[in-house]
Amino acid sequence: MKIRPTLPGVLVGLALFFSLNGLFLYIIFSGARIVFESQNNLLGLIFIFVGLFLIFLFGKAKLLSHDLIELDKSNNSYCRYKFRLRKHAIESSKLSKFSAVQILKKIVKTHNGTRSIEFTSYEVNLCGNDSQRTNLIDHGAEDQIVSDANTIALYLNLPVVRSNA
Repeated sequence: MKIRPTLPGVLVGLALFFSLNGLFLYIIFSGARIVFESQNNLLGLIFIFVGLFLIFLFGKAKLLSHDLIELDKSNNSYCRYKFRLRKHAIESSKLSKFSAVQILKKIVKTHNGTRSIEFTSYEVNLCGNDSQRTNLIDHGAEDQIVSDANTIALYLNLPVVRSNA
């Protein structure tokens, strides 16, 4: 079983991806225009290489920042990997150590200078027999988090427990 992102999460990610890459492509094309329309080739090449470097840097950082979670009933194992570094598990344990799937509702407060923002966030955790929690998913859509938790609980044959932080 692999945990997949929700549609709103994918849409926001794509919007950010295209807007940032659009900015970086604008830098590249501005550099190309400088190269072809003026005598200042060095400045144009600098723009081109900076734009290419930014696309590479931000694209690689985004890919490497994701975790892949694998729940494997045939091997009785839970593993969390970095997206691109699948050979080395960040975290692993036996599925038999977990006794429940927890939906945790949290009120998150952030302060931004003069403004304070408060919103509700939800987590899906695997709760162990030793009172340890292993986080699987975080996001703000309650109906989606409940659906995800029920899917995981059904797959692992565990009860769903709701909690407030």
